[in-house]
Amino acid sequence: MSREKILCMYSGGIDSTGMLYTLLTDKKYEEYDIHVHFVILVNILNRYKAEINAVNSCIEWFKNNCRSFALTTNIIDFSFLKTNIISDSDIYNFVAGEIVMFSDYKYVAIGKTKNDLPTNEDCERILKSQKIFDTILSNRNTIKLYPVDNLTKEEVWNMLPIELRDKTW
Repeated sequence: MSREKILCMYSGGIDSTGMLYTLLTDKKYEEYDIHVHFVILVNILNRYKAEINAVNSCIEWFKNNCRSFALTTNIIDFSFLKTNIISDSDIYNFVAGEIVMFSDYKYVAIGKTKNDLPTNEDCERILKSQKIFDTILSNRNTIKLYPVDNLTKEEVWNMLPIELRDKTW
């Protein structure tokens, strides 16, 4: 009998590490298979270098200290855009939508905390990004999960084991 699956969009930051830690350790999620997907987003900020280091370190910790999970990665390179920055949430919503559209995932987990309240400047872009995901999945019954949205970044930081939180970016 196959188990339901959760697609976990992971970046190696505090929010997504708290989310993945919760998915792998909370009894509420033990009946689900977890598929971790890391999008390497290359842009003019070059943040991807720190993210790759953090993801590699954190994933190694998770493999040694938690239950098993699947891991995939893809690279999206927008470094040729010298004036505009493609948002990671735009890319994560698009990639998550594409993965779910061609698979049997019922859930997509996203690392979002209480602190993630958009500024007025971000609201329109974030709504458009969410519409990308919703449009791709308009014929699916996919549910977004926010395992740490009831916590602040500080609370997520404090819940993580010290050796794990020090690996995040």
